[in-house]
Amino acid sequence: MASSVADPVSVLPRYIAIKGDNGMYLALKSDGLLTFDSAEMTRLATHEVLYNVNDPNATFIVRSMNMHFWRRDPANWIRADRSDAPSASDKSGRFTLARLESGKLAFRSAVDGRYLNRYILGLHGYNAVEETRNQWSEVEVSDAWEHAVSLPRYIFLKGDNDRYLHTYYERGLNWLKFHGTDPGNLYGTSEVFPLLDGSIALYSTQTDRFWGNGGNWMPFEPIKLSRSIMALRNQHNNLICNRLSEYWISSLNASASSTSDITTRLTLSEAAGGRQVFDVKYLLNLASTDDQKPLAVAYDMVVVVTISQKVSTSYPFSNSFTFSQSVTTAFKAGIPFLAEGKVEVEIGLEQSFSNEWGETTEKGIEFQTQFVVKDVPPGGTASVTVVYSTAKMRIPFTYKSKESAPDGIDRPTQEFVDGMFEGVDAYKIEVVISDSVRSYATPVKRLT
Repeated sequence: MASSVADPVSVLPRYIAIKGDNGMYLALKSDGLLTFDSAEMTRLATHEVLYNVNDPNATFIVRSMNMHFWRRDPANWIRADRSDAPSASDKSGRFTLARLESGKLAFRSAVDGRYLNRYILGLHGYNAVEETRNQWSEVEVSDAWEHAVSLPRYIFLKGDNDRYLHTYYERGLNWLKFHGTDPGNLYGTSEVFPLLDGSIALYSTQTDRFWGNGGNWMPFEPIKLSRSIMALRNQHNNLICNRLSEYWISSLNASASSTSDITTRLTLSEAAGGRQVFDVKYLLNLASTDDQKPLAVAYDMVVVVTISQKVSTSYPFSNSFTFSQSVTTAFKAGIPFLAEGKVEVEIGLEQSFSNEWGETTEKGIEFQTQFVVKDVPPGGTASVTVVYSTAKMRIPFTYKSKESAPDGIDRPTQEFVDGMFEGVDAYKIEVVISDSVRSYATPVKRLT
């Protein structure tokens, strides 16, 4: 027996790895086909779950590490080969989740509810062929954040010599050399182009040329080493790019065999002067609230008690990028919160504030009240405990973003479907009073 998962936001992490019944992970192939043939979690076996429609049917979309979305093709194969997000009416690119009696999960196509199965003949591809689930429908889903690599569109790269990688004209050619000291210099800006096979091409915006060798452009495999450091593997010779220390000193070359070589390590930053996020649309039909728990924050033994306390809540806005983002962003959005006394999400009035993607903002909730505790014998006391209940919220949202280049020139506005609000809020605050006769609870209202 299978049951539909009504809240995939609470079940599926942003980045997932999918293990089939054969013990292999679902991985991306060069033409966008997805097959169960990876023995371990890797970047190409990582997929991103996203939401772009406020859908009561709890459908979602999926994007692989080639930055292309899944779709069901006419032969019912699942391919990650479309560059634009599926619309609400395009069910070929939308999916739902089912939980099986075994505890495992299964994905279904929103076109007709067919289960996605591992095809057991020939290629072990993902195929929507069965109306009822079977052993090949069952999958295990794991959090694959550490394997995900999602880059900003425009980037700066800095080498181990603390110099930025800039184009450098010498002997009639444009070279890439670690010699720049100004991150705002446009000669250091590269645009990232995701390719269907999961590699990337890099384009110098100032010279209008793709990175390459001998006049031929080259694809690269991005390798994430930390939240701020990456490496690039040249797909032509399978060697890792590094900074030369002799002859063409500090030029970029692909000659290292391992990232243990410090000259392969590239510090990544966004090539943007500033950013505005607006037209934020929360998908409340998909909002998830969980991890509800009471916490005692104050205690006293008194007859007349005045309580003044501040408790902490938090909220970060996150997107797809897997590297640290240092560009301050001007948000214009309402802040979700939990209705007082209920585990129900409401949206506050739209406001403007500055934040960085992924940065956690702490906010205090203050309350103050006075109680006269009755039925306490002469010389006796009562115990008063302040308890507040919190819950985690996870709410997907779409938004528009406009950023400027390092020289202050505005870039075109873009629409995104990768927003996620993840907050912790207090939804109920009460005082539990215990005297010589009884114990009872009474609610407390917020001051802020």
